[in-house]
Amino acid sequence: MFWIGIHPDFRGKGLGKNLYSIGLHRLQYDFDAKRYLGATRAENVPMRKVFEANGCVQESISVISLEYSLFG
Repeated sequence: MFWIGIHPDFRGKGLGKNLYSIGLHRLQYDFDAKRYLGATRAENVPMRKVFEANGCVQESISVISLEYSLFG
């Protein structure tokens, strides 16, 4: 469920939480997913709130993140 977002005019209305919930439901029931690993930048507080509102918990695992800049 990468690259899903809410248009700036509609943010702060709970739509992100609802959209994410629908995605999790579809992963579980339509695709038989057992786990979902979500990721966002640490400073992306709104997305972290969406995760938390949908019952996601931060696990104590190490993840390495690599970024490639297209614009040097």
